[in-house]
Amino acid sequence: MRNQTRVLLAAAAVSLLAATGCEETDDATQTTNAASTPATVAANAPEAPEETKELIYLLAVRGNPAFNDASDAELLELGHLMCDIIDDVDGDVRAAQLAMTIQMVSDGLDHMAEAAGHMFGAAVVSFCPEYEDQL
Repeated sequence: MRNQTRVLLAAAAVSLLAATGCEETDDATQTTNAASTPATVAANAPEAPEETKELIYLLAVRGNPAFNDASDAELLELGHLMCDIIDDVDGDVRAAQLAMTIQMVSDGLDHMAEAAGHMFGAAVVSFCPEYEDQL
């Protein structure tokens, strides 16, 4: 899942650069970029605007049918909440994921709780990448 999310991020970053007309003219740089992997492109991409992060997150989450009935607003709220919970537990990603899953079940979102790991990974990559190394 982490690699799939990275590929989505890389594709979005490349699309964003192409859409804005960003172009490099240095031949050495072009050769380097041509050999770059999607993960390298994503890791070296500039900080994306919040709208882009949200779109990438929604695309990743919507890839799991468990979230088909949720609204974009609900999914975005859950995604940002996941990062808030990580902060609340001093960066312990595993504890945060467990707390979020329990909260989803207690809120009657059992069908989503089963796929919470998918949403959690997408949220971390999109909204709180400083914790990505703990996934």
